[in-house]
Amino acid sequence: MSKLPVRHLPEKQVLSPLTAAVLALIQGVLPAMTAIVGGLWVAFTYLQQQNDARIAQGEQTRKENIARLLQARKPFIDKQLELYVKTAQVAGILVSANTDVKREDWLKKFREFEQLYWTELSMVEDDNVKHAMQDLYGRLKWARNQPEVVPDDKWDEIQQSSYRLAKALRSSIEATWNLNVQ
Repeated sequence: MSKLPVRHLPEKQVLSPLTAAVLALIQGVLPAMTAIVGGLWVAFTYLQQQNDARIAQGEQTRKENIARLLQARKPFIDKQLELYVKTAQVAGILVSANTDVKREDWLKKFREFEQLYWTELSMVEDDNVKHAMQDLYGRLKWARNQPEVVPDDKWDEIQQSSYRLAKALRSSIEATWNLNVQ
């Protein structure tokens, strides 16, 4: 090693004093900012998961409510379906038997139709079925009062009325099963 005196050169400042001060400030604040941003991210993630869980719970509750509603309505739905099928069968027999059935047998079926019309069906029918039943009942009642065979043009009207009743029955069944629970 040499024993020569070492000459120290003045240090050049690479950064301006303002830049150095800003870097020192950032260096001091960066750990705190990292902790704050990390904490905010954890809080945001937690709140998002809580919201997702609340939405999933709401959907589960809605599905359970639909199941309970179906279970509660089952006796009504079963009775409605039974009476609708019976009504459609009786109406079908009445409108398809202009000349093929004895008058006494037709009148017996007409009385069965009247029983459905005036009592049981009224418990489960909606307005569309009610109006279709009223229309068909009026036409069948007119046919009942005829002393001889009903003319074909009138019989066609009765059959069309029966068809409208069948469509109303189907629509009512569809509406009953389409619960639209919110």
